[in-house]
Amino acid sequence: MEVTIGDWRPEPKACHANVTTVCQSQPDYKPVRGWLYFDFAGALTHVKFLAHSAVRAPNGELWDITPTSVKTRYPFIAAAESEDEYAKLVEPGVIELGIGNDGRRMRRRSIEIMSPAQLEAMPTRSLLGRLQRLRECEDSADRSDLDSVEIAALKGINFKADPLWSEAYDLVKTILNTREHVPRPRDRRKKGALRSRRRKGSSPTRSRDLRR
Repeated sequence: MEVTIGDWRPEPKACHANVTTVCQSQPDYKPVRGWLYFDFAGALTHVKFLAHSAVRAPNGELWDITPTSVKTRYPFIAAAESEDEYAKLVEPGVIELGIGNDGRRMRRRSIEIMSPAQLEAMPTRSLLGRLQRLRECEDSADRSDLDSVEIAALKGINFKADPLWSEAYDLVKTILNTREHVPRPRDRRKKGALRSRRRKGSSPTRSRDLRR
C-alpha cells in the first residue's frame, strides 16, 4: 500500500517509525504491531518471527505501508502486547524470535544507530552491554545464517563488515575510556573475599600461606 503525507513517504526498513508517523497524522488510522512469520517451508528445524508494524485503516483493512524489494508475502501476526509493552520489547531495534523443535525461544536484535549525545547520556553499564552486543555481531551478511528476505528486513547495525559497526564500536570505546572503571563480577568477588578476610583479622599473605 503506497501512502504519502505531503512530501513525506514511508522509508524502507523503518516500519515502526512509518506506522507511528501515519497514525499520529491521521488519528482514524491505528498502529498494529506484530510479527512476520517465516516457516521456511519446513526445511529448517525452527521458525522465525520478525518484528513488523502495519496500519489498520478505518474500514478495518490492514495496510503494510513500508516499501520493500521483497516479492514474497509472509503471514503477519498481530502482537498480543500493548503498544508500550511492544515498544519496550523492540526498543533497541528490529527483533527476531525463533522457536526450535525443542520449544526453546531464541531472540536476536539489531543494534540501534545512536548519536554521540545519546551514547554520552547512557550509564556505563549500558555502554558495556552495547559494546558486548557489537562484539557478538556476525561478520557479514554473506556469512550469516539469515536468508535474503530476513536480511532485507533488517535495520540498524547487524554485521561487523558494515562501516556503521566500526563507527559504533570506536565511539563506544572512546566514551568508555572517559568513564570510571566498572569492576567485573569476578573482580567484585575477589574484593568481597578480601574484605571478609580482613574482618576476620587475617591478611591475604597469611591466607595464601595456609593453602600451601
